[in-house]
Amino acid sequence: MNERPGYKPCEIGFLPEDWPIELLGDKAIRVGSGLTPTGGSRVYKDHGRPFVRSQNVGWGTLLLGDLAYIDDATHATFPDTEIRVDDVLLNITGASIGRCAVADARLEGGNVNQHVCIIRVERGLRPRFLNFFLLSDPGQRQIDNFQAGGNRQGLNFSQVRSIRVPVPGESEQRAIEGALSDMDELLGGLDQLIAKKRNLKQAAMQQLLSGQIRLPGFTGKWEIKRLGDVSDCDPESLAGDTAPHFAFNYIALEDVDQGSLRSHSQQVFGSAPSRARRKLRNGDVLVSTVRPNLRSHLLFQGDEHTWVCSTGFCVVRCRAGISHPGYVFFQMFGDAVSNLDCRLDQPRSSSKQFLHHGLLEGASLVAANFQGGDLGVHVGSACWHAVRTAGTNSSATLPTPTRWPRSWRPLQTVEVARCSSALPTMVLFRASMLLPCVV
Repeated sequence: MNERPGYKPCEIGFLPEDWPIELLGDKAIRVGSGLTPTGGSRVYKDHGRPFVRSQNVGWGTLLLGDLAYIDDATHATFPDTEIRVDDVLLNITGASIGRCAVADARLEGGNVNQHVCIIRVERGLRPRFLNFFLLSDPGQRQIDNFQAGGNRQGLNFSQVRSIRVPVPGESEQRAIEGALSDMDELLGGLDQLIAKKRNLKQAAMQQLLSGQIRLPGFTGKWEIKRLGDVSDCDPESLAGDTAPHFAFNYIALEDVDQGSLRSHSQQVFGSAPSRARRKLRNGDVLVSTVRPNLRSHLLFQGDEHTWVCSTGFCVVRCRAGISHPGYVFFQMFGDAVSNLDCRLDQPRSSSKQFLHHGLLEGASLVAANFQGGDLGVHVGSACWHAVRTAGTNSSATLPTPTRWPRSWRPLQTVEVARCSSALPTMVLFRASMLLPCVV
């Protein structure tokens, strides 16, 4: 390789001769992560101090759509990792390792769990310049090299401090930040355009998937079928006695984003994550049962390799001649399915609940009437109900159902929460997915 005049070779590539290389630990005044509070998600609040988890840190952006909150008492148990504006947040474990973003005023005073490392820098290194470098190829290569030969994805604080960073003068750092931020703004504008087009597509999906608009040449009647009657749930899994050297491509929950397969990893059974069990075939529909409101579903397009996905997905395999994978996949993004996905306090459902729970008698009528301010919901540890009531802050007697799913407790009364305009978007029943099908 020919050297450019004025540049020098170093551990992270060719750099200008006047750019010193520093260890991150020598430029940082804090490197550390928090913890998951005792009680886990049960201690999360609707408001309070922001609590940042790995899913909230993207590739240079903050993903705050499902941001959790903790109260002051919980925060006080690990105050050393309180977030300040301009802290660099770096994911240090799991499939999202290496993603990082800069904290802004929305996160000030918050905290992080053990999967997110706070890097607070001074002494001539600007936070946003550091963030851009960590996202660059030289930064990501160093993070990847720490994982070479390891069975578990994770960075410790010593490794974070040992990352080598170029440190030009602050004025040049500021100029580089400006140029890259301008590009981010351009990309942001494109993202907004894509989001607008996606909304148009969503509207078209709702009209087509519900039969409000019929395509030319189709006039037959539609009927409603249970998803479990037209497809098979989790039909194949790796056995516990699978050979340790058995190799496969693995799709984790973090690899799927609203219909797109962003990445995957190569695994062998002996060292693969314990959730790597669901075997896949071409045309399988992967439905996320962990935080399903994020719509991390995928129509799998396979190849000649062996593919396996996390047990966090329900694998739906359509029955030939009865249901079509593409149609079922698009139904997962429809309003009827999304309303079932909007959990009030349970971040996960199971494949069995997803496919095989029966609807209560009259459920369709209740759902159709779920528009005013006189409907109540009771959230229990194993059941969800919605009933028509006389008003808010009152009780109502449940009608006797003809059939209870096994996991539901037959409560006789429900407490009615104070209803608001947001309530109609909440889930009504943990029940089977009902799909319109052409007779």
